[in-house]
This record gives sequence, structure tokens and C-alpha cells, in this order.
Amino acid sequence: MTYPLKFRQHVLAIKEKEKLTYAETATRFCLGTASLMRWARRIEPCQTRDKPATKINRAALILVANKKSCIKR
Repeated sequence: MTYPLKFRQHVLAIKEKEKLTYAETATRFCLGTASLMRWARRIEPCQTRDKPATKINRAALILVANKKSCIKR
């Protein structure tokens, strides 16, 4: 999932302002510490992927979707 630039800037600003560690910041915003470290090196989100799209088994997807909809009822 790609987070917007404004959100990334906000998270890193809070980290600096409150002098939090990467782990503390990650816990606070429910993010991965590796993501925060990458943002500190390069804050702009990537606009392209370096790998091909993943093929999803349509029948399996429908089965899972139906199973989840039954659980929520």
C-alpha cells in the first residue's frame, strides 16, 4: 500500500518533534519500521512497479469473498 506524501511527512515530523524511535513511531501509526526507514531515505512514493502484476485465481477469490460475507452476517 502506498501512503500519500503528506501522511509520510506528518509521521516523520511527529517522530522528530517528539524524539521517538522508529519502533515507537511505527507502533503509534501502525506501520512497519522498515517503511519508516525507507521514508527517511526517500520520502516520495514510487509511481511505478518493478515487477509484473500478480495473477489471482478468480475462483479462489470468489470463494474467499463468499466465505467472508457469510461470516459478517
